[in-house]
Amino acid sequence: MKMFFGSFLSVGSLLSLVALGLLSLMIWFVLPALTMGGAEPFQSMLTRASMIVSLFVMSFAYKLRGWLADRNRNQKLEKAVVEDPSQPESESTDPAEFKTKFEEAINLLKKLKSPSSKGHYLYNLPWYMLIGPPGVGKTTALINSGLHFPLMDRFGAAVRGVAGTKSCDWWFTDQAILIDTAGRFTTQDNQVDRDKKDWNTFLSLLVKYRKRKPINGIIVAYSVDDLVSKDEADLIADAKMIKRRVYELYDTLKIKFPVYLVLTKLDVLPGFDEYFATLDNEGREQVFGTTFKLSEQDVDPVSRYLIEHRLLVERLQVKVLDVLKQESDQSKRDAAYIFPRMMASLQDRIALLIDSSFTATRFEQPIMLRGAYFTSGNQNGSVLDKVISGLSAHLGRARSSENRPGKSFFIKHLLQEVVFKEGGLAEQNTRFEKIRSTLYVTICVSMLLATIGMSVLWYQSYLKNTEYLHQFEVAIVEIELLSQSLAESDHSLERILPVLHKARDLPFGYAKLNEKESWLKGAGLNQTGKMQSEAVALYERSLLNVLLPRFIFFIENRLLHAQETTYDDLTMYQILEGSVERDDDFIRRYLQRVVSKEGQMPGDGLGQHIFHLLDILPNHYAPSLNQELLEHAQRRVLQQPAANRLLDQVQHEAKRLQLRPYHLLDLVGSQGVLIFSVQGKSIQDTLIESHFTRQAAQLFFAEQTDHLARIISKDAQVLGYDSMLEERYKTDVFRQYLQQYQEAWLHALQSIELTDTADSQAKIRTIETLTQAGSPLTQLLSMVRSNTEFSALFVSPEILIEQGLDLNSLDELALLNQDYFNVLSLETMPVLLHLHQLANPNDAGQFERLSQLYVQLNELSVFLKGLQGSINLERAAWMQASQHQGMSDVVTRLENEMSRLPEPISGWVAQLINSAKAQTGAQARSYIQNQWSSNVVPACRDMIEDRYPFSTHASREMTLRDLTTYFAAGGIVDRYFQEFLSPYVDRSRTPWRWQKITGFESVGVNTLLRQIELSHRIQNMFFGPGGQTPSLSFELVPRDVDPSILKVTLVVDNEELSYSHGPKLGRRFTWPSANLSTQSFARLVIETAENSESLTERGEWSLFRLFDKGQITSLDSERYLLEFRTRKGTPLSFELIAGSVYNPFDANLFKSIRCH
Repeated sequence: MKMFFGSFLSVGSLLSLVALGLLSLMIWFVLPALTMGGAEPFQSMLTRASMIVSLFVMSFAYKLRGWLADRNRNQKLEKAVVEDPSQPESESTDPAEFKTKFEEAINLLKKLKSPSSKGHYLYNLPWYMLIGPPGVGKTTALINSGLHFPLMDRFGAAVRGVAGTKSCDWWFTDQAILIDTAGRFTTQDNQVDRDKKDWNTFLSLLVKYRKRKPINGIIVAYSVDDLVSKDEADLIADAKMIKRRVYELYDTLKIKFPVYLVLTKLDVLPGFDEYFATLDNEGREQVFGTTFKLSEQDVDPVSRYLIEHRLLVERLQVKVLDVLKQESDQSKRDAAYIFPRMMASLQDRIALLIDSSFTATRFEQPIMLRGAYFTSGNQNGSVLDKVISGLSAHLGRARSSENRPGKSFFIKHLLQEVVFKEGGLAEQNTRFEKIRSTLYVTICVSMLLATIGMSVLWYQSYLKNTEYLHQFEVAIVEIELLSQSLAESDHSLERILPVLHKARDLPFGYAKLNEKESWLKGAGLNQTGKMQSEAVALYERSLLNVLLPRFIFFIENRLLHAQETTYDDLTMYQILEGSVERDDDFIRRYLQRVVSKEGQMPGDGLGQHIFHLLDILPNHYAPSLNQELLEHAQRRVLQQPAANRLLDQVQHEAKRLQLRPYHLLDLVGSQGVLIFSVQGKSIQDTLIESHFTRQAAQLFFAEQTDHLARIISKDAQVLGYDSMLEERYKTDVFRQYLQQYQEAWLHALQSIELTDTADSQAKIRTIETLTQAGSPLTQLLSMVRSNTEFSALFVSPEILIEQGLDLNSLDELALLNQDYFNVLSLETMPVLLHLHQLANPNDAGQFERLSQLYVQLNELSVFLKGLQGSINLERAAWMQASQHQGMSDVVTRLENEMSRLPEPISGWVAQLINSAKAQTGAQARSYIQNQWSSNVVPACRDMIEDRYPFSTHASREMTLRDLTTYFAAGGIVDRYFQEFLSPYVDRSRTPWRWQKITGFESVGVNTLLRQIELSHRIQNMFFGPGGQTPSLSFELVPRDVDPSILKVTLVVDNEELSYSHGPKLGRRFTWPSANLSTQSFARLVIETAENSESLTERGEWSLFRLFDKGQITSLDSERYLLEFRTRKGTPLSFELIAGSVYNPFDANLFKSIRCH
């Protein structure tokens, strides 16, 4: 604790005390001036004293927490050193004895701490780690280093967590802590897994307990003995292990630290003892080696060392004469003489060691090698005889074999003056320091900002409150000026809005009456309480004196001019007086209706002012109304039908009560959703309004409820009629409600339709769903009956008769509300009555009709299933259509039953029938189209496509044989027609049509039918009825020939027509020509005075090709005009008389034939 209280004498602690003092002065002298909502919480001296004491207690606690954390960290580190799990048990050291020694060592170090350590005796001492292969003399060097080990006097040895150096020794000096690690940690070549695990565990302890700076540096020890005796491969292997350990330290500790290379056992070199024999203690403590400059850290360490090594050897060589002068023994002189040369011989080996251990590649982090040094501990003898024997023989000297005295050389100052003094070179853990410094800066900045912020906040609060007072005073003056500008005769609601807005929006006025001001907003200087009461009073006066009279005038003006909303005006008028109960929902509707529909009331915030006016009216006075105007308006409204007015109130009341609308989904159930829809949309989104539901009917018209009574009672208050009219109005409302109720349900039912689908399986599923147990149709009828048969909702007629009431007397039935439904339900619409009967299980006849419908629908489903199960569905559909049976019988029975069903059920059945017909017809159509494509189209493409005369400019021609094969009676087209289409086609008129019973009509088959009709015309043209040989007869008569043309000759095979301006005699031609032994041809020769022109075509279709050279114009069904022109454009024409109305001279006929 002495250390703890001593920590308060630091500069930081003194600054903290000064800050606490200043803050205490602010609390004591400034806080009493602060107010919160009119209160002064800091006037009490006890309160302020408690706050100041709390500040000092918190500061003391913070300081104590830091001190305890430091102590806990040191204790954990001590415990970790004592109980290092990486250290195995030793047979030579008792763990309990070691723990006792270590604790005594820690206590001794506490006493030896420097005054600046603040009690951090273990954590703040620099830590250095010694690493190197086994047997390099690390421990010996430390023992003989000459350093002051405070524990050596007490314990006589280093504190170890284990025996010997199997793991690590902890050497505590008064300047640093040295961790002498076992050589196996470096080499990890014996028990690899254990060594590696112990090494990593040891490093993790360093990171855990010395987060900021785990170590201050490492000393890499390597013996000159190994340097000289090992071959190059072994030396490089040792160097790489050292390098690997260094980088493991870098990676694990996350800091950069200096590395010192210490070459131990220098005394094993011949001549060492002789050369340094004259050195005293101070000489042996000096540094023997080189320290690199910090500015040259980026320079290659090998080149730096080679320079320094040569300089070192030169100095040794210079001093060798002085050594020789002081030595009289010749053998020692010889040994001292060769020592510089022996040192020089180490140059390349040391360079190889440095290069392999400390030179980083461009992918590695540079190692901070501070220097290379030579030391010698207490080593006796030499194992380098074989290395130096050659050199000794060369010099002609025999090496002395006597034992040398044990002394340490060049260790103490190396550690004290070089290594320990560079303890600050090691970096601290960057991440930890960044977090620590960031936290410290954040706390300081936060405290500074808080102090500045509070000062600024108070100053701003003072300015703001001053500004608020000024704004309040200015607003009061503006309101007074605006009020004075309003004339009493000015009844405009729009022109008073600025006054009302200003009064309502006064700073801290009525608009913010229920808002709680945050203390932070005023920072204790809030003056709003003084302004709010005056602002509220001013706004209320504005409502009563400015708004109220003008709003009354507005309503009276509307009542006077008989608006459509007179009833609402009357209600609002009397709400102001208080004679009608206030209804906020009505008021909102009234304001919205007036503003949005009639546009006579400005809507910008006026509604809020009216609600505020109604809020304060009960606390003041009721305005006086114009009773004469009120009564006149009431009489005018009473002349209108009451039912519509009251039903409108019922609708609004249902919405106010949030009654649930009736979803059509509830009608058909979850299965019905799959088959029913509403005009193409999901049935789930369709509903019946909430006031036309069973719940609403029972709520408003059942005996046990009084909602309708209250609506009529309020209506009576507004219009001022007596109870006699109330009862009559009930009857009118019942009747009107019933009618609208049924219309709403009928409209909903008529909007429902079966979901249309082209999928046959879906159609079958629809029928099965309709006819299954718990059918959606049965559910729909049941739900319609329970919601629209009013006698089922209330008391039955039998009970009324038992009570002696006359069902035909509405006056007697007026005794009970529900009695009206028993009478009025007799007026139910016929469609609903029929639906009720179908759903009534007590009506055996009607219920049987529904069952019969399901049976016949099942027959349709069975038929469609059978059709779907056919191997060839399309052929089966065609055969059903061609045989006029099967489906026709089922449909006939269904259509007969459908005629006896009410809507909308009959419509749904008709939809199913038509859909089934269309589906079957579509499948049959697909079959005949497929037959056309497979039986006719390939032949058409081979015989007709791209051939003359079906393609005018084609070079290839259709042969007459192919013409017969394709078009003649019994040909390809005729056979197809007779087999597949003949029964279904109406050929009584042109164009041909499908028989009505087939349902084949579609774009695809209509095109097919058109092609067959055209083929039939070609058959009639070339073959006639039943003909098998193409034949065509026609007559040509010259008609108009220009005088410049002397002669015209037309030759077709063996037949010829000539004309030279004589009698116009015709000639009959036959195509193709009979008994023609040569190739068929057609030629037109035109002779003029100047020259002769001719047109010649050859082939079976030569006649048609020649006529294509001219122009054919129809004169009537059998006569055509054939016109040619010479090269100069001179015209000549023939009249072509066909042998029949079926003739091929209309070129469009051939072009219309298509092969698809």
